[in-house]
Amino acid sequence: MKKYDYHSIKKINKKGILFDDDFFLDFELSRINWAKTHNVLVDETYCVADRDITATNPYFEFYLDNHVVIYFNKSMFANGRKHFQNLRFTIEEMGYTTYDLS
Repeated sequence: MKKYDYHSIKKINKKGILFDDDFFLDFELSRINWAKTHNVLVDETYCVADRDITATNPYFEFYLDNHVVIYFNKSMFANGRKHFQNLRFTIEEMGYTTYDLS
C-alpha cells in the first residue's frame, strides 16, 4: 500500500492524480478495481475510492493493484476538513465519485 499526505498531490486531471514523486494514480484503473472489489458491474459505477472523514487520520483509499491512500493529519484537520472536501469535489468534477465510509 502506498500512502501520501494530501500535500503530496502535484496535479489532478480527468485521468488521475500526479504526486510529487511522479507516481500517477489512474482513476479508470481504480474504478475498475473498486467495482470488482465491491461486486458492482464496472459499467454501473464511477466510484474510484473509499473515503472516511471520521477516521483517526481521515483518508481516501484508491483501488489500484497496490492500494493508494491519501491521508489528512488529524492534528491539523481544521484546514484538513476543507482540503478533504476539496479533494472530494475535485474528483467529482473529473467525472468520478468516492464512497463514504463515515
